Amino acid sequence: MKTELKTPKYTVEITHNQPFPPDISKDFDTFIKNVRELDEKVQLASFELKKKPDGKYSYEFKAKDNREWKQVIEMDNPNDPLMNLSVSDFWRLSEFAPHRVLRDTVISLIKTYQVEKIICVWY
Repeated sequence: MKTELKTPKYTVEITHNQPFPPDISKDFDTFIKNVRELDEKVQLASFELKKKPDGKYSYEFKAKDNREWKQVIEMDNPNDPLMNLSVSDFWRLSEFAPHRVLRDTVISLIKTYQVEKIICVWY
């Protein structure tokens, strides 16, 4: 299943195995709110979550100034997943805070809707 949102500023495509409720889901709305808040802080170029063949998730976003955040999330324990980070760019605390909220929302979407992919692109 795919849920999509297209705006003049960005597009969002979420691939998931469990349907969102018919009212488009407060969880989807929360994700949109959180990704927009991160965009307000860092001016995003892209955000991607992809389930890899080994079952782990690549979680990456790129700012328009070319800074990148990359990590892997392993949902071995849905309430306390393993994560590694491969972050060499500098990020301000004010930029990191909304990212943590967004990542928590993404983990919730994985648990609730078995999300396999999220792609967001800003113009």
